[in-house]
Amino acid sequence: MFFLMIVAGMMCTAINYFRIFQIVSFGFDTEKFLSSIVFAQTYVLYLCIGCHIGQQIIDHNKLVFETVYNVQWYIAPLQIQKMILFLLQRGSKTFTLNIAGLFIDSLEGAATLMKAILSYFTFLHSTQR
Repeated sequence: MFFLMIVAGMMCTAINYFRIFQIVSFGFDTEKFLSSIVFAQTYVLYLCIGCHIGQQIIDHNKLVFETVYNVQWYIAPLQIQKMILFLLQRGSKTFTLNIAGLFIDSLEGAATLMKAILSYFTFLHSTQR
């Protein structure tokens, strides 16, 4: 479900960017221009906030691993040492937030989505002529 929201938002944003380009090129209508700007920037803001939250979760996971790595394990009881070993094994793998197995929720994912949005805009612009 969330993946469909991402795809729909990308398409709507690309279409709004194309609409902004059309408004600026072929007669400026302030109301249409501002509504397109608001829609496009709202999605970009939504995208950035969502991906920033995902990046914070990934960074927090790295911080937990670093904290466990720096703990004085040799002082801890045997049961705690086993838990520390388990956490170190789990933390050595790269942690990512996958959405539908296709999108990784991070700042890199946001940059990829923005690149795709601009690609779709370029495609719409090139097919218009």
